[in-house]
Amino acid sequence: MSTQADNYKNYDKMQQRLMQASALLNVVYGGGIESFDECSLKLKDNYLWACASLVEEAMDLSSTLELELAPRQSNN
Repeated sequence: MSTQADNYKNYDKMQQRLMQASALLNVVYGGGIESFDECSLKLKDNYLWACASLVEEAMDLSSTLELELAPRQSNN
C-alpha cells in the first residue's frame, strides 16, 4: 500500500514524463515535421522510441497511484 507521499512523488514523476513526451512530440507535430523527415532513419527511430518510453513510464506510474475518490452523490 502506497503512502500519500509516494502518491505525490509518483504523480509528480508521471507529470514530468508526460510534459517531456509532449515537448518532444510538439517539435515534430508543431510544424517541424519537415526537419524530422530529413533526419536519418536511426535518429527518427530513437526519437520515437524515447517518446514511447516516456509515455509508457507515465502509464506505469499512473497504475501505482492510489486515488481517493469522492463518494457518489445520489440523485435523491
